[in-house]
Amino acid sequence: MPAESEIEIIIATADDAELISSILREAAEWLISKGEKLWECDELDVDAVAGEVADGMYRIALSSKVPAGCYRFQTEDLEYWNDVPHEDSAFIHRVAVRREFGRLGISSAMMANAKNEAREIGRKYLRLDCADRPKLRSVYERQGFVFHSFKEREPYRVARYEFKL
Repeated sequence: MPAESEIEIIIATADDAELISSILREAAEWLISKGEKLWECDELDVDAVAGEVADGMYRIALSSKVPAGCYRFQTEDLEYWNDVPHEDSAFIHRVAVRREFGRLGISSAMMANAKNEAREIGRKYLRLDCADRPKLRSVYERQGFVFHSFKEREPYRVARYEFKL
């Protein structure tokens, strides 16, 4: 596993839209190959993510300066978390790690960074939603997230989790 100092998290810029799209698509295609489809590939195209990347929502995880993963950080999520106060919450979505960096602590480093960022802006919770799959849910539970509830939003049923900061 890389030393923690070798993993750096940076805010993506508009120039990184293609990189973000490629990381997300790689993760999506890998999951499809395992029969565990998670995202629609068209929602991960450069054009689909470019606006959010330009708005500063995405973070890139670098392992020894090489892009290894990404996630989206938000201070509002009215789609999946419309029933909680947003002034005390931050949200993390689309956590993805390139296959060659699997099991190297990249997702843990990204989660730690998101928790720190949420604390720094005065939030009390970091919240996320994920597919209702035991293996995926256990990833977040090992990171200290606690199950909150299920949410139905076509075409998805998600398990919602929160981490109290």
